Amino acid sequence: MSTQADINRLVERPLPEIKLGAAVEPAAIRAKTGLERKQVGDVNSEEVTVESTDGLFTFTVRVVKA
Repeated sequence: MSTQADINRLVERPLPEIKLGAAVEPAAIRAKTGLERKQVGDVNSEEVTVESTDGLFTFTVRVVKA
């Protein structure tokens, strides 16, 4: 190995400028399934928002209470 190769290996290179786009709220699936037309009656329920253990995902679900 030459001195030139050692110096090139020790030089700090700039980080790439690749970034993810901004987070976007996904569209609800229920409107696409046709199930909203089949909803009949009144149900005792509660909307709960939970986050995954790694913090990457957030879920909003409707929990039916018995």
